[in-house]
Amino acid sequence: MPVPATTIRAIFVACLALESFMNGRILAVAALVISGSFFGGYSPARADVVYDLNVACPTCGADGQSYGSVTASNDGSNLKLVVSLASGVYFNNANNVPNDALLFSLSGSPTTLTYTGLASPFSGTGLAGSFSAPPLTSGGGATNFEYQILYNGILPQGNNVPGVSTLTFEVVGKQISNLISLSEPCTGCSPSGQVNLFFAADIYNSNPGGATGYVGAQISAVPEPSTWAMMILGFFGVGFMAYRRKGQAALRLA
Repeated sequence: MPVPATTIRAIFVACLALESFMNGRILAVAALVISGSFFGGYSPARADVVYDLNVACPTCGADGQSYGSVTASNDGSNLKLVVSLASGVYFNNANNVPNDALLFSLSGSPTTLTYTGLASPFSGTGLAGSFSAPPLTSGGGATNFEYQILYNGILPQGNNVPGVSTLTFEVVGKQISNLISLSEPCTGCSPSGQVNLFFAADIYNSNPGGATGYVGAQISAVPEPSTWAMMILGFFGVGFMAYRRKGQAALRLA
């Protein structure tokens, strides 16, 4: 599996930061990292945010199961969204009519959005509206999502035929910071209780015990590979500095 570019960048930056720290130049490197001077403007602010599609209707599958993920990133001035459904999970094409591939909301509730990279069998008008995703949006006092991306796939044999499981597009002029969540008292969800949902998708789960229905996405608690790289190198740096100081102390005593 290829190593993500963010991981390579993070490792390189961490190595330079460690070397510079040992030579008393940590402030200079920090300034470069913050300004985005490494690798064409890399900055921690550009890190991807992953949302786990793990809130579902009880009939969609096992409790706590992940049905895929939504990855958000800032691509220049645009918000890039990538939906990757889990193995055996596809966008719902029940009744061969358009179904909700992705629902989301943005701060400020702009009247119209412009999309790029949204290709067939997906479509979206970009017009703000009110789109429900039961049971995710069926609790008392619940609100609906504002924007809708449709899946228009038509499979002659119905849901038993493997369909589409990925979606990539960009929202022009928006950033990750514009995404907002719906705080839902989802009494009919699995797991049940108050959830903060950033996205919802209508899926078909072809795995044993699966069915069709909406799944919602919360922020993933698992760090990105670039975050792991920074953490590991950070621990390495602390250990190395402790070892170096120990060696210097031994030399002074000698």
